[in-house]
Amino acid sequence: MSVESVVRVAQILRSLSNGTARISKIADEIQLSNSTVHRLLQTMEDVGLAGKDPTNRRYFLGPFISSIAFNLRAPHQRLISIATKPLEQLRNETGETVGLIMRTGVQRTHLMEILSLQELRYTALKDSPVPVYAGAAGKVLLSQLGLNEAKDLIRRIEPVPLGPNTIIDKDAILRELTKTRQVGYAISAGEITQGVMSVSVPVYNYIFPLALCIYGPEFRLTDKVMKNVGFLKKTAAQIAQDLGEFGS
Repeated sequence: MSVESVVRVAQILRSLSNGTARISKIADEIQLSNSTVHRLLQTMEDVGLAGKDPTNRRYFLGPFISSIAFNLRAPHQRLISIATKPLEQLRNETGETVGLIMRTGVQRTHLMEILSLQELRYTALKDSPVPVYAGAAGKVLLSQLGLNEAKDLIRRIEPVPLGPNTIIDKDAILRELTKTRQVGYAISAGEITQGVMSVSVPVYNYIFPLALCIYGPEFRLTDKVMKNVGFLKKTAAQIAQDLGEFGS
C-alpha cells in the first residue's frame, strides 16, 4: 500500500470515528471520489478496519479498531507512568475515586482509575466505555473539540438515557460544552448512575484530549465541588507539565 493510500485510510478512519456513514458522506468529507472510497473500504473490511451494515449500507469502525480501543493502556504507558503518582495524591486529597479518561470516537474510555479507600466508593470501570456525551468527563472531552467538530459529532449520534439525569437534548449538550469551555470544569450528578456525582477538568499537552475526574456518592461530593475543582486543576496542571518535560 502506498503512502498516499495509508493517508486516505487514516482519513476514512477519522471520518468513521464520528459514527456510521455512507460512502457518499465519507467521500464528501475527505474530498475523494465515491469509487476510491469504496475500493479502500473493501480492503479495510478485509483486514477488520471497517465493517458494513448490510441493511442500510452504512460503514462503521471494524473489530480490529475495537480490539485496540479496548486495550488502551498499552500505547499510553508513558502517560500512565507520569500520571500515577499525581492521581494517587489526588485520591488521598479528595478521599474519592479518581480516573483519567480519553475519548475514543463517540465513546469515552478509562485509561486508569485509582479507587477511594472509603468503605462506600464508586468505580467507573464497570461502565467503561460509555457514550462520550454523558457525564462530567464527557463534557470535558467534547469541550476540547472545535465548535464545528463538536457539532458534527453530536449531530451524528443519537443520545439515549443512561441514568435519571442524562442530558439527551443535542442543543442542551452543546450548551453544556460552551459552559465547560468558559469555566474550565464540568459537574454531573446521576447522568450515568443514580446517586453518583462526578467533577472533571481537562488535561492538556497530550496527543489526545484527556479528562481528569473525581467521582463518588453525591451526598459526599455536593458540598465540596469547588474545593475538588481546585485539587483537580492542580493535578491536571502537574500532569501536563510532566508531559511537556518528558514528551507526550
